[in-house]
Amino acid sequence: MALMKKQAPFEAPTMAETDTDYAARVERLGTLNAALSSLRQEQRRIERELADTPAPAVRPSVAALLGDETVDARTALRSRLAEVNRSISDHDAAVTLQKARVEEARGRASLAVCEAVKAEYGMRVAAMVTALEAAHEARLDLRRLVDDLEADGVSWTRLGVFEPVWLGDARDGHVQRIAREAKAAGYV
Repeated sequence: MALMKKQAPFEAPTMAETDTDYAARVERLGTLNAALSSLRQEQRRIERELADTPAPAVRPSVAALLGDETVDARTALRSRLAEVNRSISDHDAAVTLQKARVEEARGRASLAVCEAVKAEYGMRVAAMVTALEAAHEARLDLRRLVDDLEADGVSWTRLGVFEPVWLGDARDGHVQRIAREAKAAGYV
């Protein structure tokens, strides 16, 4: 006996699909995070290069006074590292602000998804309540049989004890509570 018919697949829309502003904010956050990752990789690369580049024997300003050729790769690396560090700081601040903007838009997007799936959600809640009520009725039928066996003194436990305690108390258990809540929410 099948209690529930097989439902056609239902694909819930994503928040990005239901709210273009939310989608744009999430996309911008992804772009910022990708740029930040690239900047951090460049920062590590420059720091490794600085560590591997020997310091000049004399300061560039002293070499210029002596008329020596000044070749100081470290100065250019330190300059670029300073630029990268400033950019990382800016990107960190932008990511923090964009995360707040995404969270701000999340509420609207979530509401839009809930509205889009409300009918399907209601059908599934109603189907679940129907199935649980059928399970509850089957439980009561089993309990009545066990009560009849016990009244006659039959040692029925050799049949196996099947008491669905997860359904709660037979007179006012979980099934009844779930059914009341579903009715109060308007799904049943």
